[in-house]
Amino acid sequence: MFVGSYPPIVPRFPADLHITIDFVRSALCSTDASSTLSAPYLAITTQLKKRDDAKSLHLLLLSLASSDSLTTISSNPTKHGQLIHSLFKLDPFVKPKKKKRTPETTPPPPTDAACCLFATYDIADAYLYLVVNLLSSNSTILLPFISMILRNMKTITMTSEAAMSKAELELEAETSSSMLEDDNKHGYNNSNNNNNNKANDNPTSTQIPTPPTLNSDDIKISKLHSALKQALKLVPKGRSEIFPIIAQNFPYKKANTYVQQRYAKECLSFISYIPSLQFPILQLIVNKCLEIDVEIKIDESGVVSVEEEEDEGELELSWS
Repeated sequence: MFVGSYPPIVPRFPADLHITIDFVRSALCSTDASSTLSAPYLAITTQLKKRDDAKSLHLLLLSLASSDSLTTISSNPTKHGQLIHSLFKLDPFVKPKKKKRTPETTPPPPTDAACCLFATYDIADAYLYLVVNLLSSNSTILLPFISMILRNMKTITMTSEAAMSKAELELEAETSSSMLEDDNKHGYNNSNNNNNNKANDNPTSTQIPTPPTLNSDDIKISKLHSALKQALKLVPKGRSEIFPIIAQNFPYKKANTYVQQRYAKECLSFISYIPSLQFPILQLIVNKCLEIDVEIKIDESGVVSVEEEEDEGELELSWS
């Protein structure tokens, strides 16, 4: 998926969805004048928090996106504040955590088929479809919506950083081990190595290139861009309110290089569907580069380092 080609989110609707829609419609209307939450209503908010049943969560998200449910929620956002809060705290890309269970009191863990709804992004599609339509019916949740998009991008980026660092360590260890084994070998035949190099240079021994595989993190972030792009079409005023949040969430100048590069990349992706952000985002990236540049110190031996500040607390990555 190329930058700028962010199609609208289109979820998959199961055939038995109408049963859950009826349950959700009844639950949303079951609170009384004093906003006392009924058991069915609490069951909805509990599932949004625990996410311990992927199939039920998928049906629930799609049911909340029905026209009747959206009308009920958006007509009284104060009354349904707990539900809205739970929605915007939900991470649709993370599978439910497996917990230790006792044989008698705890139900069995989710089946592979249910967990597959996360792997196939059915949960993510249903969730993003819901929050975009909820924003369309009530624009007062615009800032929480934008914050949710950036928070999920941050989570994906940090996860990618951890995975990348682990891969680098494994590669370094593997390389060091291989070099050590080569050094310990006696009678190493350089002629065989040269023959192998010649064989590799033989134009007749062509190799079929391996097609690039889709990065799961790129797919997740593309879906977040699709949701944001669609939301800004429905609520155009968001185009003038999004930049302060983008700037506020830019990583601290001493954060991991990958984190800063990835965030800058996503900032440039914003420009593809919010052209008015071109100058402010480019200016933001340049200013952040200048902040890093003034901190770089090169000693007489040529070693490059970044000057530390007195307040070590500022070294933490700043995400809002």
